[in-house]
Amino acid sequence: MKRIAVLALIMFTAWGCATSETKKFRTTAPSGTERVVQKAESLLINGNVKGAEGKFKQALSQYQKVDNLRAVAKLYNRLGYVNMIKGDFGKAERYVKSGLLVSEAEGFDDIVFDIRLNEAYLMLAEGKTDEAGRIAAELAKEENPDVYNVLGLVKMEAGDFDGALESFSQAASLAEKAEMDSLASSAYANIGSLYLSRKESEKAIEYLKKALAIDKQNRAPLLIAQNLHMIGEAYEISGKYRKALYFYDRAYHVNLNLRLPERAETDKEAMKRVGKLL
Repeated sequence: MKRIAVLALIMFTAWGCATSETKKFRTTAPSGTERVVQKAESLLINGNVKGAEGKFKQALSQYQKVDNLRAVAKLYNRLGYVNMIKGDFGKAERYVKSGLLVSEAEGFDDIVFDIRLNEAYLMLAEGKTDEAGRIAAELAKEENPDVYNVLGLVKMEAGDFDGALESFSQAASLAEKAEMDSLASSAYANIGSLYLSRKESEKAIEYLKKALAIDKQNRAPLLIAQNLHMIGEAYEISGKYRKALYFYDRAYHVNLNLRLPERAETDKEAMKRVGKLL
């Protein structure tokens, strides 16, 4: 796959991880600050990365005032993720390192795991595939669907289709058993994208529609738009241009209402392209 397509897949797989993290972010901090975090998570899921970053920073300041170190470590991790999405990898690395420093010093092993996982996604986004693979291999001692998603992306970058498919399938299986639906969605989307890269449109559509169903249930519009667009691509590859136009149009309206003009323009260009083929 082209690097730009793989990068998009990395970002959206990490977004699935972020959606999963949203559900387990709970602390004993003041309720007012907790509400700020919840607002940030809501903004993040809906694609407002800049707004989410501002709220996360506000919450971080409040937690630092009361020395709530678990919350501080988690928020460093979230800010690392947000800056990865923004493409500011230097700032993302600084937040990740700060989160690791706190978590390791305080013995927050569960948070160390989450931050290392985020670090693996960051390494992938920066094109440091070997480093991402090393981190994922260390984390693979724990049966976690997100780790297998990372391993699959590493293998995809290396052009190992069968290895990537095996890892993504393992991620899907573990997520299903643990009822971690957002991570199952990421695995399905990754499998669909793999088949799309091989122009196996029927299999791609099957898995992308599985991911879409979960994302709609979770009301995750950014992921919905991504899957709608990829389904459109799969129909376009198969020569079913009217269906392709239908899915591109749906993706366009989601992105338009999310106020993501660049992504909406990509959908619009796809609509123009297939429209000429009808």
